[in-house]
Amino acid sequence: MVIIDTNVTAVAHSDHIKLGKVYDDDYTIDGCTRGNIKTSRFWADVQNTWTYDIMYPIYKDGKLFGSLDVGIPESGILEIQNEIIRVQIIIGVLALFLATIFSWAITLLITKPLAEITKILRNISEEEGNLTHRLKVSRSDELGQVALYFNKTLDKIRNSVNAVAEATKGMKEVGGILSASVNTTVNSSEKIIANTGNMEEQILKQNDEIKKTTASINEVFGSIEKLKSNIDSQANAVEESVSAVTEMISNIRSISEILHKNTDTISSLGIETGSAREATAQATDMTKKISEASSGLMEASAVIQHISSQTNLLAMNAAIEAAHAGSAGKGFAVVSEEIRKLAEESGIQGKTISTVLKNLKKDIDKITNDFDTVQKQFYNIFNLAESVKGQEEVIMHTIFEQNTGGEQVLEAMSEINTITADVRNGAEKMLNETKSVSEDIAGLTATTDSIDQSIREMTDTLTEMASAVTALQEADDKNNANIETLINELLQFRI
Repeated sequence: MVIIDTNVTAVAHSDHIKLGKVYDDDYTIDGCTRGNIKTSRFWADVQNTWTYDIMYPIYKDGKLFGSLDVGIPESGILEIQNEIIRVQIIIGVLALFLATIFSWAITLLITKPLAEITKILRNISEEEGNLTHRLKVSRSDELGQVALYFNKTLDKIRNSVNAVAEATKGMKEVGGILSASVNTTVNSSEKIIANTGNMEEQILKQNDEIKKTTASINEVFGSIEKLKSNIDSQANAVEESVSAVTEMISNIRSISEILHKNTDTISSLGIETGSAREATAQATDMTKKISEASSGLMEASAVIQHISSQTNLLAMNAAIEAAHAGSAGKGFAVVSEEIRKLAEESGIQGKTISTVLKNLKKDIDKITNDFDTVQKQFYNIFNLAESVKGQEEVIMHTIFEQNTGGEQVLEAMSEINTITADVRNGAEKMLNETKSVSEDIAGLTATTDSIDQSIREMTDTLTEMASAVTALQEADDKNNANIETLINELLQFRI
């Protein structure tokens, strides 16, 4: 064992010779200067054995002082370990011996009372079933408590078996009474089911007759409803016819008034057409005169163009003469140039005027032709107006006759409408009465169906009840058999 400070110097050593020795190896430096716990195993040459080394840090006044280094030879540790193992083996053998003796004694104390309990239970389960045997209670420990409560349990079982035996006798008597009641209930249920079946057959027959009656009434109701629908259609048609005739008479009167107005209008149209025809004739004559005047203007335009052409020719000759005269003819050349320009402009204007006049003459000729056409159309319109006037008079006479006939038809339609209304009221009354009868029949059908449904439900209930009673009878038979079995089993016990 050695104490090494932080300077890795031995300040205490079990070998005084090594006191003050410096240990500068990494293992010692890490443990002494850093305070780390170090462990290692190394071969010690001096002791000639493997050694376990432990370095543990030492602190002084809260500061690291160094480490305590302890070396323990491996042989010493093995000797201590072997000694501990020897001691443990001896203790284990002694403990096993004592435990065996104690277990044997405890087993004898426990198995003897258990053997007596086993004997009694074997007698109850496999032999005569004697419930009067009891254990001797001579101890106050746990086994004594077991014996005491075992005896109390047997007493309780004996009392229960007695009670079950008495109850079984009562159950047997009740089972006999129940069997008789079940048989009576089965017979009554069969009779009720048979009577209910007959009642259901009668209800079904009545229901079929009611359904046939309902079908017949529905057919009658449908026929009456169809008849009423036809009467309604006829009444509507008559009302529509009355409305149509009334409207037709009103239209005839309106047409008559319109025809009167048309006659006056056509007369005015004839007068206006005659005036327009005369004005058109005057306009036609005037356009013819304008057309003739336009021809004279076109001749004047041709003369202007000819004068312009001659002037242009004179200007060209003057320009040639001025050129021959040289500088003395410059003034004359200027004048001739202006004359030439004027002649060209006059020629252009003359051509334009000629073109405009030609187009104007064409338009005037067209207007003249159109006026001729319009004049002919006005003549035709006048003739047509006269013809329409004559036809208007014929239509007026026809409309008057239609008005008279329409009033007669209107009177007849009014009478038909009155008769149709009476027939419709009668059909509606008959339909309501038939509908009331149908509703009564429907109510009777619903009642019959309800009765039939109730009988069916009652039959089903009775059938289920009969099944339940049959099942109850079977259960009663099984119960009686079980009671007999239970009595036989109870007879095996001695109480």
